[in-house]
Amino acid sequence: AAQRRRRHRARAQAERRAAAGRQAGRRDRAARALPAPSGPRPPLPPPPRSKMADLAGRVLAGDGGHGASSGTMPDTSEKFHPLWLGTVVFAAIAVFLCLVGQGLRFGKFFSRGEASLCAFLVTIAATCMWMMWAMTWLSQVNPVLYPFMQGH
Repeated sequence: AAQRRRRHRARAQAERRAAAGRQAGRRDRAARALPAPSGPRPPLPPPPRSKMADLAGRVLAGDGGHGASSGTMPDTSEKFHPLWLGTVVFAAIAVFLCLVGQGLRFGKFFSRGEASLCAFLVTIAATCMWMMWAMTWLSQVNPVLYPFMQGH
């Protein structure tokens, strides 16, 4: 058994040496196949701009993609009014439901621990629902690209 193990180790070492030699040969052949660089490479030309990239550049510049840039940012004071209104509505619903949970405690439907658990769960649920609503609303409030008609 010991002799078998020695033969196995010797065979494995021979295979590793042969594999290392093959890899070294590949590296040498690859190095010989590539021409040596002579001097600095010329710069690559810039990629052609697509119509979509031009439109995105105009939108980000502030003209809405319509071609006539005013150079000023749009007034956003009226645009975010619904966000604050929705926040107040979600907060009011959460407070109301917390008060309902406390009322059920005084009506002997909930114990003190159940009422505090109800307030905690209502607060977590209202916060998660508000965040989902706010992210959905904010993703639609100001689209990056506006549709425009050619020739008008």
